Amino acid sequence: MDLLIRDNPDLLQTDWRTIYDANDIHTVTVENANNTGQSVTGKLAQYIIENQRSDSKQFSAATEIDVPVNERYTILARVDYTSSIMDNYKQIDDLLGADFYLDIDKFIDDNSLAQSDLDHPNRLATLEDRYGFNYEINYNALNLSIQNTWTLSRFDVQLGGELGQRSFQRDGKYRNAIHPDDSKGLSEKSTFGTHAAKAGITYKISGRQYLFTNGMIQSRAPFIRYAYAAPRTWNQLVPNLTNEKIYGAEIGYIYTAPSLKAKIIGYLTDFKDGMDNTFFFDDSEATGGQDFINLVDQNIDKRHLGVEFAMDVKIMPTLNITAGAALGEYRYTSRFDAYVINDDLEVLPTDPLTVYSKNFFVPGTPQTALALGLNYRSPDFWFLNITGSFYDDLYLDFSRIRRTQEFFDAIQIIETDPLLDFIVRQTKAPSSYALDIFGGKSWRFGNKFLYLNVGINNILNDKSRVTGGYEQSRWRVNQSTNKPIFGARYFYGYGRNYFAQLSL
Repeated sequence: MDLLIRDNPDLLQTDWRTIYDANDIHTVTVENANNTGQSVTGKLAQYIIENQRSDSKQFSAATEIDVPVNERYTILARVDYTSSIMDNYKQIDDLLGADFYLDIDKFIDDNSLAQSDLDHPNRLATLEDRYGFNYEINYNALNLSIQNTWTLSRFDVQLGGELGQRSFQRDGKYRNAIHPDDSKGLSEKSTFGTHAAKAGITYKISGRQYLFTNGMIQSRAPFIRYAYAAPRTWNQLVPNLTNEKIYGAEIGYIYTAPSLKAKIIGYLTDFKDGMDNTFFFDDSEATGGQDFINLVDQNIDKRHLGVEFAMDVKIMPTLNITAGAALGEYRYTSRFDAYVINDDLEVLPTDPLTVYSKNFFVPGTPQTALALGLNYRSPDFWFLNITGSFYDDLYLDFSRIRRTQEFFDAIQIIETDPLLDFIVRQTKAPSSYALDIFGGKSWRFGNKFLYLNVGINNILNDKSRVTGGYEQSRWRVNQSTNKPIFGARYFYGYGRNYFAQLSL
């Protein structure tokens, strides 16, 4: 499909005429429209453009006190409070030529169970109406932190701690037909205590050389977006909701001099008991197929291990070279527990699937990144920076379903099947590179200054740079080619782009 689109750019455009025609010819009569007992006849939208919103209203307050106990010892204490209401809903942005849209779940055959809101069954939604789901999340957070700093002749020492509390509660605005007694109104309030501790020591070898090490432990409340089994339609919390634990340490060396500045850091961070909650259409035989599901992953453990290096070398008073490298290995260190929660599920499952995720790479970031820059600053008040960068070891987010025993049992694949490697191996994006230029000049007119800044990114116009993506969980095989129909989805970076800024 990727090659087909590249060879036929017109396929990138939406066929709006076909969509409008489909809406135009679909005239129907809706019985008991809006629960009024009356019938309404008109063009029923088969296609619409929707706007999924998450609007937030937030109040925050903070206060801190800085106490210099003496010239070598300082205490900094801080209190933070945040309260917010997050309004989550869908609304119709464009009916695409139709008269109305019927607010039911089209993936549920039983009309009595397909109603988005039993208090307003057979609702005919029009432009800017809310439909589908409509709920708020009430969130409160209180945090107390304290940091102690000792500044000595050879050492700087920092020791800090943090205590907090997080609470949240779902407030459903629709009485969903699948969960009529547990979708509208307030859910139970979830409250989690949090804590963290950190310590750091810097050893001053000389006025130009420093050794440092830092460590931290943290217990972090679960993210709200992962906390509910099906947040769009259900007040039910996911099972075994717990804090994520984070343990980290780093050690580094800094050298600073007029002609050379350098820094190198090695780090290790472990994450324990993490969670994830993804929402997608699934038609795999392993989960029953043909339904939208929430896949709730639990017991996610991962390790980030790496080294980072940066250097700035002054070749001439007006010319310097910068270099940087980030080399990491981010992997999952456990098998996940995954709960499959369908939209029409009335009770939570008790037996999770086992996702064979151990040693898979954490997606979303290149684990190898290199950069080299040349920077010139003229005595005539202009400058030019040229930077080249290289990225590699970027892995896509992998399909959990495809790494379960139930999936293999359902498709009955054998070890010699050439599709086995495609199913099992995590998709890796190709390496990429970029070349960027940034420059500017300033002029003085009396007591006024004029500044011009210009930048050109991706000068080589490489449009094949993959910046992320994910494997699809849908599974269908083309019988004639014996290749999967649904390949991975890729996100691509922009081609050549530029900006100019003039300021007085």
